[in-house]
Amino acid sequence: MKRLVNKKLSDFNIKGALQTSFGNSSFANPNEESLNILQQKHPQAPDDLKLPPSPDAHTSICFSTAQIRAVMVQGQDQTAYGHNI
Repeated sequence: MKRLVNKKLSDFNIKGALQTSFGNSSFANPNEESLNILQQKHPQAPDDLKLPPSPDAHTSICFSTAQIRAVMVQGQDQTAYGHNI
């Protein structure tokens, strides 16, 4: 089956590859039983979940091309760890 799926993918036959992979599988029925099974597999996140701060909470640091070039020229005799070579 893997060879057949790879052949279909190499022919850009995505639909055929999916049909081969999943066979006669069908979608779950939208009912209470399906909902309960999904909730068991994917429980809700805890109420005290702490997410990292949003990127907007941080300020960006901007450098000009001249500043970057100056640092690169200045540090040509050093490794990434700051040691002289």
